[in-house]
Amino acid sequence: MTAGASGTQRDCAALCIAVERRMAIRLTVGPVAGELFRVIDLLGGLLRHSRTVSGVWEMDPTLADELPGTERMREIEDFLALARRIVRESDQICPAEPTAPERRRRVWGDLTDLLIRAETLAERIVRVVPRRHNTVEGSREISRLRLATHADTLVEAALLIRSAVREALRVPTPDVDALRLAATADLVMQLAADLDADACISARQSI
Repeated sequence: MTAGASGTQRDCAALCIAVERRMAIRLTVGPVAGELFRVIDLLGGLLRHSRTVSGVWEMDPTLADELPGTERMREIEDFLALARRIVRESDQICPAEPTAPERRRRVWGDLTDLLIRAETLAERIVRVVPRRHNTVEGSREISRLRLATHADTLVEAALLIRSAVREALRVPTPDVDALRLAATADLVMQLAADLDADACISARQSI
């Protein structure tokens, strides 16, 4: 992991470490059999899926510059939330302590369902999150989508320019620079609208 890694990338790395530590602690409890084996096997599955998700930054290094909360990062953040829940619920299972059979069955049922969801989501993340960063078309697409996240800022800039030149245009023959600025504002406004439309299309295609 590089020094410029994103917060989400660091969270993925921290998750892998946390799961590894829990597996190591469980191995010190006693012979790996019965329910203890089930817990370690469960955590092992979660660790595999977590490493799979962590691998997307190697597949697409530009993700290190991706801000948390974007459409692309949201699926990884959903996986992290799911994985943390599996870790928390697996902590409730302690073979050395008596627990009501009904409660154990419920916890195991939940954990099994959660792990299946985590596996499905990890497979999807590897399929849809990395981009063709090493091609001209892919690089331009990434650049445009990043620009699209600032479409609202571009609209605000265009409105400010229009406000600044409004009075200068209220004459029979406006100054050339006033006309240029007005044209620039129109261009920026149209560009913002195009970027917003592209972002909507990209979001629908990722569903």
